[in-house]
Amino acid sequence: MALTKIPVLGESLRILNSYTYDGDTESDRHFAPWRFWIKKHWFSVLCVAAMTTISTQPACLIELFAKYCAALTLPAVSQTTSVGALILSIFPNLLGFGIGVYALIFSLSANFIKLLQQQIQKQKVVDAQSRGHALLLNADMAYPLLVIAITIGIGVVQQVYPNTKWLVSLSWMALWYSLLMAFEILFALYGLGEREILNKLK
Repeated sequence: MALTKIPVLGESLRILNSYTYDGDTESDRHFAPWRFWIKKHWFSVLCVAAMTTISTQPACLIELFAKYCAALTLPAVSQTTSVGALILSIFPNLLGFGIGVYALIFSLSANFIKLLQQQIQKQKVVDAQSRGHALLLNADMAYPLLVIAITIGIGVVQQVYPNTKWLVSLSWMALWYSLLMAFEILFALYGLGEREILNKLK
């Protein structure tokens, strides 16, 4: 994986590949198979595409509503709405919160980590094509934070070039994807909290 040797981009690819591979140690040597990419990302891509289309209101969407949904009106997007400003008002605080939460995984008990690894190994025995490792905890936290950091960068650039249409569309995509990743963090925290509490009850 020569691409991983490129500064910044390489580390970003490593995190993305590890996230797609569910933390499996194979991610350090190979890119995840295409089926893992589809399984891990198809829903997010579909949601982002739908929300970006609604947010940017391309001509084809307006024509579709006019032709088939005459009884409905599509609310116009405010021309004063700056997606870059929205990003910069939301995500810096969310990134700080996420980094603080990230530190919590290092306080998890050793028994919890070992139990998680055992469950993953059992799944591998049942399904030889499955992949995973306890390192998925690390990937599931690092990847959303990486996405949020990149989104903040995109928001800054969009503020510099506010009239560039493709950059506006890219910013909306980044915004919606980052919100999905925020949910990923919440779901991961819920799962961690539930497992840790049950583990302490034993």
